[in-house]
Amino acid sequence: MCLNCSIQLQNDCFRKNVRNAIAQVVATVAKHDLPKNQWPQLFQFLTAYTKSQNPGDRETGMYLLYTVSSSAAEQLKPHLVSLLQLLSEVISDNENQFVPYYVVR
Repeated sequence: MCLNCSIQLQNDCFRKNVRNAIAQVVATVAKHDLPKNQWPQLFQFLTAYTKSQNPGDRETGMYLLYTVSSSAAEQLKPHLVSLLQLLSEVISDNENQFVPYYVVR
C-alpha cells in the first residue's frame, strides 16, 4: 500500500469516528429536546443533508437519522409519516452504498 493511500485511509477512518461521535451527541440532545419541541431545525437539517447533491452529505444525514432513531424512537413518532416519505425517497441512492444501508438498518 502506498503512503498516500495509507494516510487517506487513516483520514477517512478518523473522519468517520468523529462523525459517529457527533451523531451520538446529536441523538442524546434530540432525545431530551424533541419532546419539548426545542429543536425543530433538526428535521430541516436531516432533510437537507439526506437530499444533498453531495453523496458524503447524504451518508452523514442518514447516519444521523439512524442514530437519532436508535436512541430517540419515541420522540420521532409524531414525525413518522414525513420520515417514511424521506426514507422512501433516499433508499434508491446509487452513488453512495451506505445511504440505503442506513435506511434499512
